[in-house]
Amino acid sequence: MFFSSYIDSGAICEYRRLSSANVRKMPRAIASRSPPPVRTRSPFLPFTIAVPVSWHDGSTPPAAALSVTVAQPGTPLFYFNNVGIGNDSDPTRADFDGDGFSLSEQALAAGGAPPGGHVPVGGFSFAWPTDPVDEPDNIMVGGGGQTLDLSGTPASATRLSVLGTGTNGNVTGTLTITYTDGSTQAATIGFGDWTLGAGGEGLQYGNLVAVRMPYRNGSGGPDQVTTYVFATAPIMLTAGRTVASVTLPSALNGGDMHVFAVATG
Repeated sequence: MFFSSYIDSGAICEYRRLSSANVRKMPRAIASRSPPPVRTRSPFLPFTIAVPVSWHDGSTPPAAALSVTVAQPGTPLFYFNNVGIGNDSDPTRADFDGDGFSLSEQALAAGGAPPGGHVPVGGFSFAWPTDPVDEPDNIMVGGGGQTLDLSGTPASATRLSVLGTGTNGNVTGTLTITYTDGSTQAATIGFGDWTLGAGGEGLQYGNLVAVRMPYRNGSGGPDQVTTYVFATAPIMLTAGRTVASVTLPSALNGGDMHVFAVATG
């Protein structure tokens, strides 16, 4: 099988053979032809590519679908690897914490985080995912190499904060800020668990509440536990330097860390 895409106005794509331990190889299957290039002027525009496949004996395998996210490298969308937001009418397609629980699209919008909106907190304005429902919508942090391009940051910026939350417990890690002169700055960030221990804990690590929701979704319907998205305590930037990028933690302590956006101010 092949995935096809095209470089045009910020949407960076390429022809690529699909190879993953999570994809079962079809024995003796061949792609009858490569699909044509796809042009898109928006990295958020969904599109469908039909890839004809046939067995060597001429028979046709059953139709299947594979979702592939195409985005500009260095953007949050490029690194989105977890489906954490679902619709209340069918929450089963999202799984934020690995146990079938997820954030509610409706509760998020009511709490100030509608699709494509901005979440203001602590003097920062965070961009919320444009089309988050049943699609990858957050970065599940870890493993290294998750570097977000912040080259548009104004030289006047003095602070940086990260929008996200923890699952399966409180979580901390060390990120790296890289400046345009090549120098770096390490800073520890942390998020409390998204339910604050089912209501048994207070705010952690200087977190600010960005979105507060009265429930989260489970596979069986709403779970009536107060659920949060947080902004980290502000990180003071090195005076006289301009931010170029931020690399998310490669190793974590505690639970799982989920990041939606990074902002400076």
